[in-house]
Amino acid sequence: MVRLTNIELIKELLVDSRRSYVELAKRFGVTEAAIRKRIKKLESEKIIKRFTIEVDLKKLGFEIHTLIGLDASPEKLVQ
Repeated sequence: MVRLTNIELIKELLVDSRRSYVELAKRFGVTEAAIRKRIKKLESEKIIKRFTIEVDLKKLGFEIHTLIGLDASPEKLVQ
């Protein structure tokens, strides 16, 4: 049995955030309720902010993806 810690639970969720509470409970040897309670606590403490997906953009036809950040004062913006 693996001891359930926040770090270990978060590591498991980082690998696959869609894993069910039942799967996680079996992994850690605890009840489903214990997993649900721990995840809700991590969410309420804003440690877990959201659950997300990773998309293979090449399979959607995108060759490059870029994130651009701009800093500009409102008076310099052109509409």
